[in-house]
Amino acid sequence: MTNAPSPQPKISAIIASYNRADSLKVALESVFAQTLPAHEVFVVDDCSPSFDIFELMRPCEGRVRVLRNEKNSAVGHSRNHAVRHATGDYVAFLDDDDTWKPEKLERQMAAMGDAPMSLCGFERMPDGTTSIWPIDYVRLDMLKRGNPFCPPSGFICKRSLFDVEQFDEKLRYGEDWDFLIRAAKLGPLRYVPEPLFNYQMPQQAGTSMVNEIKQLEATKLQVRYDATDKHRAFLGEYHYKLRVATSTLAFIGSRNNRMPFIRQALRKAGLVPTAHALANGVVRKVRQKLGANPRM
Repeated sequence: MTNAPSPQPKISAIIASYNRADSLKVALESVFAQTLPAHEVFVVDDCSPSFDIFELMRPCEGRVRVLRNEKNSAVGHSRNHAVRHATGDYVAFLDDDDTWKPEKLERQMAAMGDAPMSLCGFERMPDGTTSIWPIDYVRLDMLKRGNPFCPPSGFICKRSLFDVEQFDEKLRYGEDWDFLIRAAKLGPLRYVPEPLFNYQMPQQAGTSMVNEIKQLEATKLQVRYDATDKHRAFLGEYHYKLRVATSTLAFIGSRNNRMPFIRQALRKAGLVPTAHALANGVVRKVRQKLGANPRM
C-alpha cells in the first residue's frame, strides 16, 4: 500500500506595486516560473498615475487578481488589502521591482515547519552580491538591530498570522521590521540561508522609498522614528538610541550637507550611539563591497 502524496500548500502570492509597469511584468513572470506554483496571484496597485493597472494586466486575465487602493497609501495597506482577499493557507510577498528565483516558494515551504513565517537570503541586483545569514531561525532578540535579514520580498507567512497581526498601515517606514517583531513574539521565524530572490538596489533616479528618504530634511525625520518609538520598551534605551541615530544618518555618505543630520543624531541619540551608528555604516559598506556575508 502506498501513501497518498501530500497536498501542495496553497500559497497566495501578493505583489504590491506603484508606477513600475515594466518591472511589475518581470516580477510577475518570476511568480509564474515557480517550481511550486502559487495557488493565486494578486497585484495591488497603489493608485499609479502613469497607467491603468486593469488595462496593463489584461493579458494576465484569469491568472492574476487585480486590486487597486482607493487612495495612495503606505505599502503596508496594499499588503493587508490583498491578504483580506486571499484564500491560500500561506501568503508570500513580492515588491514590484524584485524577482523570485524559480525555487523560492518550494525551498521556503519545505523548511517552514511550525514557524509563523519564513525569511530567506537574497541577491542584490545589479551587483550580484548576496546577503545570507548562517542561521536557521530569526528570534525576537535578534531584531533589536533592525531587520538586516531580508526585505518583504522574502516573507512567507501563514495566513492565520494575519488574524493576529497585520502590517501597521500608519507606518511610512520600517513596517517590515515592526511586523517581524510582532510575529517573532509568537515564535521563532524560520530562515533559509540561501539567496532565493533578487533584490533591486534603489537607483539614483526614479520612484523608490530610498530616494524619498534622501529628500527628507534633518528636521523632518519623525516619520523615520515612528516604528522605533513604537518599540522603545522592547529595544531598551541604548538600542533605541542606536536605531534613532542609524535612521538619522542613513545615506550620510551621499549627502552634500551632512552636518544637519549629524547634529540631529547627536541631539536625539547622544554621542556614543551616533559614533556607533557611523562606525556600523562604514563596516557595512566595506562588507557589501567585498561581497562578504553578514555574521551575528
